[in-house]
Amino acid sequence: TNAFLIRIIFTFVIQINLIKYFMDNSIIREVISDEYMRNRFLSALEKAEKVVGDTVGFRGGFNVIEKFGGMPDLTKDGWSCLKELYFDDPVEALALEIVKEATKKTFENVGDNTSSTTILVYSFFKNSLLALKNGKSSIDIQRELEESVNKIVNYIDEISIPVTDKLLYDVARTSANDDHNIAKIVSEAFEKAGEFGIVSHKRSMTDE
Repeated sequence: TNAFLIRIIFTFVIQINLIKYFMDNSIIREVISDEYMRNRFLSALEKAEKVVGDTVGFRGGFNVIEKFGGMPDLTKDGWSCLKELYFDDPVEALALEIVKEATKKTFENVGDNTSSTTILVYSFFKNSLLALKNGKSSIDIQRELEESVNKIVNYIDEISIPVTDKLLYDVARTSANDDHNIAKIVSEAFEKAGEFGIVSHKRSMTDE
């Protein structure tokens, strides 16, 4: 799902030599080197990974998100954390927008594993920079990435199994942080809706 956006990171950042920032009325504000660009991208992805990394899995921790004019949100959802993250540095902000797009795509198509997406993007980028320093070309890195993605997708297709009612409950329990009551409600809702049904929810005004 995120292969295309991950490739954008490599082709845009690794192969670029100069970056020009056009501000008001297309006036060039600054020109920076590719080395600085790579370091700022890596810094931004590392910060994003730290924010969402600890939320992975039902044993993951929670993040507190400040809300102006209201109560703060307590969440361990990767996308909810990432979309509230902003950087002042323009290069880091650019990197953050790219990883946000990858994570958003995962959220829209899968509905889960948004934290894993951020971690994978950071890991891919970090190890690709190490490969560059060791003499590997950006074209070779991109080609190896595409080959790896295709192998992983094919392997997942081979080992995938149909989702049964029992598996629905297990998935719901993991997403509900091992809360069996919530998992039961969610799995039963999806069972009743069927394979092509839609399950929606809204915030309750009571404790129920």
